[in-house]
Amino acid sequence: MELSPQDIKGMWSGMPIMILTLFVFNVAALFFNIDTWHYVTMTNQTTGLFVGLFFYAMVISIFYTVLSVIGVNMYSLLKHCAIVNPFR
Repeated sequence: MELSPQDIKGMWSGMPIMILTLFVFNVAALFFNIDTWHYVTMTNQTTGLFVGLFFYAMVISIFYTVLSVIGVNMYSLLKHCAIVNPFR
């Protein structure tokens, strides 16, 4: 799936705003002598927790999806002598 020209145009219009915002934040942090590295490492720990939870949820979701497809196909084979295509 590729981006449409409108999406790319919107991206280029928003990119300078994001870069300018980060630049202003870093200059303000330097001016007020704020240690941003401490906040970055705290964010990484929290993000790691959420990535682990997301991975666990994905594994459980895939497991139950496969289990459901197997169950529906067993029922369909017994009842209708056909296999259900879940991607149709």
